[in-house]
Amino acid sequence: MLIRLNVTNFLSFDSPTEFSMMTSKESRHSNRTVKGAPHVPRVLQATGIWGANASGKSNLCRVLEYAQWMVVDGARPDAPTGRRPFRLRSAAASEPSKFEFEILVDFEGEERVFRYSFAVTSREVVEESLVEIRPASKKIFFSRKSSEGNSEFSLDWWDRRVISEEDRLFARFIAKGTKPNELFLHEAMDRNLALLGPIFRWFRDQLVVIRPDNEFFFMETHEPGRGELRNYAAKLLQAADTGIAKIEAIEVPAESMGMPPEMIEKMLDSITEE
Repeated sequence: MLIRLNVTNFLSFDSPTEFSMMTSKESRHSNRTVKGAPHVPRVLQATGIWGANASGKSNLCRVLEYAQWMVVDGARPDAPTGRRPFRLRSAAASEPSKFEFEILVDFEGEERVFRYSFAVTSREVVEESLVEIRPASKKIFFSRKSSEGNSEFSLDWWDRRVISEEDRLFARFIAKGTKPNELFLHEAMDRNLALLGPIFRWFRDQLVVIRPDNEFFFMETHEPGRGELRNYAAKLLQAADTGIAKIEAIEVPAESMGMPPEMIEKMLDSITEE
């Protein structure tokens, strides 16, 4: 679960900009917050952003997509990082773009809060770190600073006495093999460093960006046992004054949907592939 996001010098975000799912001190409507472990901050189940056209709403989605791409796919060897600095300030092109995520992750069987951050220029990753946020302290897993292709890693978690020499050398080997334009988190998963798997999988599997121009998003509401979801979706649509009061699944021939044949064919092909 996303708790907080900070972005600097990317697209229309010049100065540090925060998007937070944290609740205020307001005590009403506590049923709308996520109930987690005692040390986990109160987080909203849902939130919204609004603003005029060209005010940056879509760019927030692009921030999430870019960070996900860097973690999951990564830049090709010796290729640009693909970051897009703020264009209305000339010095921004020479400054790094920074991304910081606070996320709630199921780690070793319990909910834990992590802060993962990285900063990139057009050619390299200049900073990267992973920290666990504890009730009264912070636990650093790793940190990295780079300049002109030379990276210095601090592998705090693997430098502890309880870690075997084999595991310590393996982590150092991965750090040594991390390319200048690549995240250590990405390389660690390519090399099967299982410890960082929950953080990587949050970006790969749990961070889902649904854009207005996405073609299809399938939500099964017709299966047995999904009545609660159907009722919730119907109430949501009714509250939005759409005129929809009920949702039910009815099987019909594709040809009877009143859609252009090429659109029906495209939709059926997509369903078959996925």
